[in-house]
Amino acid sequence: MPRTLPVALAAVGLLAPSAALADSPLGGGPAFTMSVGRGATVGVAGAPISIGAQSMDNRFGVTLSKLVAFASIDLDRVTGEVDGEAYGVRLATVGLGARYYLKGLKVGKAAPYVVGELFTVSPRQDTGDEDTDDAANAVSSFGFAPGFGGEYAFAKSFSLSGEVGLPILRASTDEPVDISATSISFSSNLFLNFYF
Repeated sequence: MPRTLPVALAAVGLLAPSAALADSPLGGGPAFTMSVGRGATVGVAGAPISIGAQSMDNRFGVTLSKLVAFASIDLDRVTGEVDGEAYGVRLATVGLGARYYLKGLKVGKAAPYVVGELFTVSPRQDTGDEDTDDAANAVSSFGFAPGFGGEYAFAKSFSLSGEVGLPILRASTDEPVDISATSISFSSNLFLNFYF
């Protein structure tokens, strides 16, 4: 009988986290997730430009208890003004990130989370002007986007989340001149999340 008590306590300790997440999209071991969203980025600090961007955001990930690791592919339409002249450009953003839930996500309840993503941005537009296209393609960039959000699970396989962040982007080019800039902006996104 004395051996049975430690084994029983160990079994309860191992099964308790699984039972707590049983009614959660994050429960039941690793699973796949896909998020489709719409976002906006406004204001830029540290660069002599004004930007407003609308984006279509896609994330594909794996859930590991309260952690979701993901890859992202975003398509952005950026409009703005440089020295009084309006412009518009399409961008593709590719990244790797993770979100961590501060409280367990359960069906019928909201849970806050923190998120972070490393990303790179590249222009995706043919202007018809070879010099402009070459200059745009010569830009290299790297960024980090910390943020926080909240998610509400309607079912084990479906939820809605919203998040805000402060993307920091470092971009540089050597064409037509050697220049680099760091910018900080404010972003907001709304996602439909599917768990498989």
